[in-house]
Amino acid sequence: MKNQCTRILHRLLSVILLLPVLGTLFSACEDTYHYDDREPDWLGDNIYAFLKDDGRFTNTLRLIDDLEYDDVMKLTGSVTLFAATDSAFDEFFKKLLLSFAQVAFCKHLYTKYLSVFCDFRVFY
Repeated sequence: MKNQCTRILHRLLSVILLLPVLGTLFSACEDTYHYDDREPDWLGDNIYAFLKDDGRFTNTLRLIDDLEYDDVMKLTGSVTLFAATDSAFDEFFKKLLLSFAQVAFCKHLYTKYLSVFCDFRVFY
């Protein structure tokens, strides 16, 4: 009799402890994530417009334009960009003792003479 009472007590105690656990597992959760259907209000048009409106990214915008990535950057949600500010570029050029114009000129010379060299190597 004592053994049977202990079994019933254990089962009753197990059911009592199991009910709150089952209640939390099978209760319905509410989906409060609203951005599946719409974009956040603070999100701007695109990365290119944000950089242009900010005004601190003229060197980055010049690089984007020179590399012809402006169309890609004008698409909303297309890329993630870690853009350097103009002050970061200034510090970089100070350490290299170059200005942006000198870098552009070096790039121009490099591409001009590299293309001539490559054409020369192909035809001769």
